Amino acid sequence: MPPMMRSSRSVLATLQESIRHDWSSAGRRRTLASLKTSPTLLLLATWHSYGIWLAACVFLSMAGNLFLRWYIDWYKRIPRSLTMSSFPAPAFFALFLRSWLLVGLTSEILRFCYILFSEAWNGDPFCGFRRCLLGIASPDPA
Repeated sequence: MPPMMRSSRSVLATLQESIRHDWSSAGRRRTLASLKTSPTLLLLATWHSYGIWLAACVFLSMAGNLFLRWYIDWYKRIPRSLTMSSFPAPAFFALFLRSWLLVGLTSEILRFCYILFSEAWNGDPFCGFRRCLLGIASPDPA
């Protein structure tokens, strides 16, 4: 067996043993400090952070693709020689409004992903999620 496979299997075995130990001691009363050092919580936080990062990247690339498609269609439709009387102002302002709304939506979704990403590493991750859903996603005053 190659050395890389042996080391990855030993890391996996160590992680499985640590998770088994976490779950076998689940009957005991746990404190928040002991949960923060738990390998299970670390694994879940890493997994959720990775998923949130992927979702943010996918949404950002979809928004960029949509911008490009809109503006390529715009440049295909405008005439070659423009004068002020032949400028398609309604179409221009419709494209401007769509772009502005997409920027607003994209920034809000990316902000939501950032808050969820940072809350995945918090001791009480659902507190930030509840604040986001209720629209009070600003940091706690105290």
